[in-house]
Amino acid sequence: MFDSYLKLDNFRFLKWAVALCVACIALYVLHDPIDAPNGGTWLGYTLGGLTGGICIWLAWLGVRKRQFHAASQVRVWLSAHVYLGLSLLVIGSLHSGFQFAWNVHTLTYVLMVLVVVSGVYGIVAYARYPAKITRNRRGMDSEGLLREVLDIDSDLLKLADNIGGQTQEVVSRSVQHTRIGGTWRDQVLGRYDDTAGDALSQVLDDSTDASDYDSQTSKPNDTMMFMASSVLKLDDPKRGEQLRRLTSLLARKQDLVLRLNRDVTHRARMRVWLFFHIPLTVALLAALLVHVIAVFFYW
Repeated sequence: MFDSYLKLDNFRFLKWAVALCVACIALYVLHDPIDAPNGGTWLGYTLGGLTGGICIWLAWLGVRKRQFHAASQVRVWLSAHVYLGLSLLVIGSLHSGFQFAWNVHTLTYVLMVLVVVSGVYGIVAYARYPAKITRNRRGMDSEGLLREVLDIDSDLLKLADNIGGQTQEVVSRSVQHTRIGGTWRDQVLGRYDDTAGDALSQVLDDSTDASDYDSQTSKPNDTMMFMASSVLKLDDPKRGEQLRRLTSLLARKQDLVLRLNRDVTHRARMRVWLFFHIPLTVALLAALLVHVIAVFFYW
């Protein structure tokens, strides 16, 4: 999908956008106004009208896209949206004559740039994260991963009830405090509490003799291997088997929860641009209207 809309018809819309930018640059270079180049000359008005027209057309395409049903129409819309949107950086800058101040005109320009930048992030996100999501899920979907976590939680609670003691308390707390997702900031930044990992460490700690622990065993995987081997040395075979099963389930749950949270983060990072792109577009259209009114009635 990513390649198909960016390379549509041998980069048709890219060629159109480049040709449009080259024509505007040529006019700007050949234009010789009495004062410095600005939006108030005939070329400034022409470039301004072109910029405003493209902004409105692209915003309208954003609404029209939801009415498209054929995949080919969506690709055409995306390709035009991307390349003509990028051309606004050139045309809008030429329209301003690179003259900026603390006024509504500069605000409109800044909003336009932010809309384009957020759109570029969207392009990169949709090119990068779908493949990451697929690799992370390993042939499963998020619902399947979640169902497996719930099944493991049920098995953990049964095993912990049989073992009893502090292990039961630790596992029960881990199940209750399992955290998938979180606030939008947690999702985007990928910050989550590893309750399954904490529970695994504590259960293993409770089953080993601290005096046998080698201080040089500092890597997480080495530590886990040491503790797991210590479980095998328990005098009670039944308890040892239960703890081995418990640690195996906790390790499996830790991996699944990590993958689920990574899935949430990938999807959040892929979609977060829309929370900026759409409101910024609305703000741009409002500022554009004020900009036009100010120019024609108060300039």
